[in-house]
Amino acid sequence: MKFYLTTLLVILASSFGFSEGTMQLITCADCEAGLSINDKAQFAYPNIDADRRLYIRIGQDAVNERIYVALSEQWYVQIVSPDGARKFVYNGAGFVENGTPSPFPFLGNGVISSYTQSEAGPNGVTQRNASGTTTAGYNAMVFDPDVPGDWYIEFTDDSNMGLPSEGERCEYWDITVVDASTPANNVIDGRIWAYQWGMRSGPGSTPPGPGPRLNSTFYIYTDEQVVTSIEVGSPDNPGWGGDWSIACNNYGIIESADPGEARKSINGDADDLHGFLGQYRIFVNDPDIIEFPSGLDEIEVGTVAIDVCADGGSFITFNTNVDGVGDLTLDFPPYANNGAEDIMFPAEAINNGANTIEWDGRDGAGTIITAGTVFKVRVFIGASIVHLPLYDIEGLTGLKAQLIRPGIPGYIGLYWDNSNILGGTVETIDPGCMSSVSGICNDYGYSNEITLNNWWNGLDKVVEADIIAPQGINSSVDAGAANAVCFVDEITNEEEILVDLSATVVNINSIEWQTTGTGTFEDENSAETVYRVSTADFNAGSVTLTVGGAACPDIQSAVVIDIPDNVCNLPITLTDFKGTVANADDHCDGVEVVWITATEEDTDYFILLRSSNGINFTEVGRTGAAGNSIVQTIYTMVDEYAGELNYYKLITVDLDGTQEEILMSNTVSTNCMIPVNTISEMYPNPVTREGQEISLTININDAADVTINIIDIHGRMVRQIPRSLIPGVNPIQFGMDDLASGTYFVNISSDTWRTGHSKLIKLR
Repeated sequence: MKFYLTTLLVILASSFGFSEGTMQLITCADCEAGLSINDKAQFAYPNIDADRRLYIRIGQDAVNERIYVALSEQWYVQIVSPDGARKFVYNGAGFVENGTPSPFPFLGNGVISSYTQSEAGPNGVTQRNASGTTTAGYNAMVFDPDVPGDWYIEFTDDSNMGLPSEGERCEYWDITVVDASTPANNVIDGRIWAYQWGMRSGPGSTPPGPGPRLNSTFYIYTDEQVVTSIEVGSPDNPGWGGDWSIACNNYGIIESADPGEARKSINGDADDLHGFLGQYRIFVNDPDIIEFPSGLDEIEVGTVAIDVCADGGSFITFNTNVDGVGDLTLDFPPYANNGAEDIMFPAEAINNGANTIEWDGRDGAGTIITAGTVFKVRVFIGASIVHLPLYDIEGLTGLKAQLIRPGIPGYIGLYWDNSNILGGTVETIDPGCMSSVSGICNDYGYSNEITLNNWWNGLDKVVEADIIAPQGINSSVDAGAANAVCFVDEITNEEEILVDLSATVVNINSIEWQTTGTGTFEDENSAETVYRVSTADFNAGSVTLTVGGAACPDIQSAVVIDIPDNVCNLPITLTDFKGTVANADDHCDGVEVVWITATEEDTDYFILLRSSNGINFTEVGRTGAAGNSIVQTIYTMVDEYAGELNYYKLITVDLDGTQEEILMSNTVSTNCMIPVNTISEMYPNPVTREGQEISLTININDAADVTINIIDIHGRMVRQIPRSLIPGVNPIQFGMDDLASGTYFVNISSDTWRTGHSKLIKLR
């Protein structure tokens, strides 16, 4: 029988963290998680499609990284460079470019012959948190890559490096990336990944199934750079075996279907019926945080409101920063009774940006909601969604989903909709099925010829808003006036033409900007935004920018932007334009703004402007210009009323009254207040001598016991320093005398929160 998983992210159940292979996936004496390269999955053999390869990520420090390989089968093996141009074939002694293929040996180097060896890992390296170098494992074949990127490895039993025999499998396997420059903790976990894995957990057959069985955990890395995990089976009750494949996505069974249908389990093989289901990278360890950093950690939802269009149509509108799926409820009085008067919009597609959901203005009983009626809108949004279709699993004995990073690690809700399957259950109500150390979800059992889909959210958000049914009101937008201005990057001196936009919006919650050209908006759903003029726009000489309701395109306003040929032909040559804090010790004495001209022609004076949002500017001051000059002229002005975040714009005024605007390429922060749960700038950085104490400050709301975490460039925890903090701003000092020179990352964590990473360099 075949076993098919489609996964987004999955956690490793093994606690040892040794190597990147079999022992990561085996958690019980009679479990098995070998490779299967030509059965249910077509996987990791020569000349296979890119989405079915087995990748090995080599970091930027490629000169010091090695790839260790060992197998229990006498396969032919080659490692291919990231660009696919070079193939390094195992020739009996090692990996040689364009070498003559020779099978991996039966005994000696490159061989794993037992579970005990697999559990120990490769000899001659030190595993994370190990007390010393491994000596009781196996001797791996070593390959020395020479460039960073995603190398990939290929296996076959064909001496011509062709298609392997059907059913070709390997019980024990290991692929490990090792940092050869450091003797301690030099195994780098989280570097081996695939969009689809082909695996084997025993001969399968009918319940309970003879032979090795399955209990494994896998990690998935989403497009939003969120890591979650899924544990399949249970150590005390593993699932039945068979050949199976793992691939994962954000939609479920059918990519083209609406979310509610796409997530339902089906009879039959989803992979055969609807095509390859892989989308996300899947690992057997938490992906290396240096190469696969954490990303988005929170869903943001703008104001939830009702927009009424000119034709009388009404829409529920809001903006978000993610793509996902949302469940919306209109809850009419009496509240929280799930009554017939309430309306549910299940499994609505949620888009990054403006979202509009049509509503006919009636409650669930068909009664028209009169103007002024108060009701509630509840929105649940799931993003970084991981879908896990399981085909022909031969006995699902439970699943456990967890969040790994970013955010607070822990168990998260699991969902499924087996309503299309005879006797199937449904778990779609938030927060889903919450597993635990001893509790599992969706213990379905024998599922012959069925694709069971489960899903979970790496990110989720619940929003509740009180809504007043709007009157028959006049809604409007006004694009306002705007001009094209030249922006000069002070570092590269490259020129860019920008348009600052500020629309007036009345009784419209969600808006969208559109262009007749090919430029881009900084935020097309914000009334105040910036438009970047494209080359085509400049050549055309003008562009029309239109703002309208996202749900009501009939309510709109346009502004025509003329783009003169000389918009960037400034009467000055500006070589520098920057701002620095006027008093670095206090950080609250204002900002000193300096600009330098190399030449000037007929300049009269300069006007310096400041803004807290980059849109609305106020004048800081004026100063006379050199007029005509071919020598460097330095201008300085102190902005005593600078805020915490400051944008600056310089206007040069010619003798004939002509004006040109220049926007400073960076913002200037006075750091008068440290944001909550954020590390301030660390100093000294870099650390240049032994005995130096590193200082930082952190602002917290509540007293907490915290840990200062120091992580090396390979993502390994090298030091944890406990501290007790009080509410408010806390100064912290710590040392790193016994740590080697190099680059480190520092964060601070408590039981309920964790800061982002800050880079710290030690030179000696």
